[in-house]
Amino acid sequence: MLKFGDKESPVEVSSRNNNYFINTFEIIYQGNNSFFVPKLNAIIEFTNIKNDKFQDIIIQESKSKIGRRIE
Repeated sequence: MLKFGDKESPVEVSSRNNNYFINTFEIIYQGNNSFFVPKLNAIIEFTNIKNDKFQDIIIQESKSKIGRRIE
């Protein structure tokens, strides 16, 4: 689950057939914990890694949005 401002959103990161997905969107690894999302024409960066889990996500489109993991 991610929190963007006051909104919470379920997020699933998975891999199938050597491809990565965030929910239903295919993401392409760019290096340094960052991925390109062709369908959104955006870069997603997973940051603040603790115990092999990201704590923050940054989505760079026309403006940046920051989400935080909540459990």
